[in-house]
Amino acid sequence: MGDSASWVQQDFEHLSELIYEKVKVQLSISTLKRLWIYKPDTIPNISTLDALSQFLNYRNWYDFKSRFITGNVRDIELRPGRRTLFFKKANRKYIYTAIALTLVLFLPILLRNLVNDLHQDKVVFKLKETKLSGIPNTVEFQYDISNTGVDFGYIQQDWDPARRVKVPASEKSLYNTYYYPGYFEASLVVDNKVIRKTPVLIETEGWIPVVLVERFQVKPTYIDKNLIVAQNLHISPNDIKVAGIDTSKDYFTNYFNVRNYGDISCDNITLISEIRNNVREGGSSNQYSEIILKFQNGRLLTPFGKSGFTSTLDVEYGEKYLDGSENDFSALGTDLSDWKEIKIEVRNRHVFVFINGLKVYDLIFEAWMGKLVGLQYCFNGCGSVRKTELYDQNGSLVFADYFGN
Repeated sequence: MGDSASWVQQDFEHLSELIYEKVKVQLSISTLKRLWIYKPDTIPNISTLDALSQFLNYRNWYDFKSRFITGNVRDIELRPGRRTLFFKKANRKYIYTAIALTLVLFLPILLRNLVNDLHQDKVVFKLKETKLSGIPNTVEFQYDISNTGVDFGYIQQDWDPARRVKVPASEKSLYNTYYYPGYFEASLVVDNKVIRKTPVLIETEGWIPVVLVERFQVKPTYIDKNLIVAQNLHISPNDIKVAGIDTSKDYFTNYFNVRNYGDISCDNITLISEIRNNVREGGSSNQYSEIILKFQNGRLLTPFGKSGFTSTLDVEYGEKYLDGSENDFSALGTDLSDWKEIKIEVRNRHVFVFINGLKVYDLIFEAWMGKLVGLQYCFNGCGSVRKTELYDQNGSLVFADYFGN
């Protein structure tokens, strides 16, 4: 596996699968990234530490701590907020050193066990249809595990072990529904081991609007794309209300465009957008907005918000996940009451962010995320887009939409 600083999305997916299979606790990719990537001035909550300790064959976190870390549980101070568990500075480096060293010893062995000898040459796992478009989308997985000697296996939609369906060895197909567009890696799991993977690409026909009342809900509310206003990528609050969403509460309007963008990779790419999140049009008071470049194995997520709200922003560039409560993102604060031109430029995996031509942020990431598969805009409330221009590594315009302007 090498240095965890060089891990890619798939490495974290494998680790999440292993932890779930052993202790039946689902740790999200973002949680694992926080543990590996964050500065050692905060640590995860106690349930996360318990799961990791049990994964390493200890009863719980306190059992692990008592064996490897000096001091006692009275060193722990519980505090309210997004991080509920903090340790005295004197013990922090020992905590992280112990966790890191133990996991480094165990993980390569466990990950190698994903490759097994269950007659893999005779195992079948594929999609019946490889060209998939539209959401929701029910796909047919074709599989054959009859030669593995087991009575059943599992088919997992993507990285999330919670989306795992039991399949009998006597059957040959499974129908499964994807509720979002994008690129996924489905897994065939036999005897608690991933023995096959197959890519699933759900494309859209142009821009597709969906609304969420929770940021990570399984099934979104779909909005008729014909309701998009003529001059901008925008859905009115009234149309969202008609769809059954309580517009007096928080909701998030998303626009996806997933398609074949050619050979554009995460290394060098430029996206220029004009966005607005105006309260008069149904936008949120904090003007929270995201521009997302979606790749095969990760994404570049750049958030924006009204000045004064930037502690709520989280930046995600490949393996880099940075929390606004722990980083100064004040430069990403801007008044989106009127149009702002946002330029996101990547040069050799170095991201530069510009607002109206002024560079406001930059960050280097290491992970190879593959080819571009989609664009996504997310707004707290009813935001708008009036220009999208996508340029490849040579500076050539490969996709553009001006939404009737």
